[in-house]
Amino acid sequence: MLKRPSVGEALEALSALWLRRNSVTFTFIQRSGDHVTFGYAVMDGNILGMPQLQDGAMVLLLSIMREMLGADWRPSGVNLMRPEPRDPELYANFFGADCRFNASRSELVFPAATLDVRVKHHDAKGAGLAQTPLDDRDWSAYVQRLAYRLLLQGDYSQIRVAATLGISRRTLIRKLGISGVSYKQLFERVRFSASRTLFRETNLTVDEIADALGYKEASSLTRAFQRWTGMSPSSWRKSKQNRASPPSSKN
Repeated sequence: MLKRPSVGEALEALSALWLRRNSVTFTFIQRSGDHVTFGYAVMDGNILGMPQLQDGAMVLLLSIMREMLGADWRPSGVNLMRPEPRDPELYANFFGADCRFNASRSELVFPAATLDVRVKHHDAKGAGLAQTPLDDRDWSAYVQRLAYRLLLQGDYSQIRVAATLGISRRTLIRKLGISGVSYKQLFERVRFSASRTLFRETNLTVDEIADALGYKEASSLTRAFQRWTGMSPSSWRKSKQNRASPPSSKN
């Protein structure tokens, strides 16, 4: 990253390499008007310890930004995909910004102009990224991670996925077919994984989660979730939260 001339190029390089080299987690960048977000996500969030994992990831992202911009850099806001802790003020003090909990994504928020800032100690030598060819099996898993990232960025169509890969939509369909999966099936897996994470780790409503996952109506998400799990979202959420709760104590 420090070999890239600007913060924006550094973050794009990091996200591209992270997506290719890590099968479990990835980072993403999204621009919206005058602000941009730099976030972190887990491919399958249906695991114990997600709040702590999210906390640690956001500390890592903050460290990355400060490595490029200096130790005094602060985001303008922080969104955390986790329940509100007992002392939210500790988070605000640590990040130096307002923190919003029960968010649909974990991300740092900062002015879009930050992307144009030159990287501190920039060194262009060796800035190229070595790319290892992916076989068909790895390729379909990579496309699934890419689709998840594009979902969080708001544009996850086949055309967008193909354009990001630098291929045509027809080639995308053909290569996924070789791997034995269609884009529709692959994207269903993405939505299932994302929905489980949000139902388990936040208090967001079905309507809010449906909107975050690109559904036009909450009922569409409810029907899909029942098909995936055999349970309604509310029943599934209750069973998972009860299982994760520590035993009560009178002491």
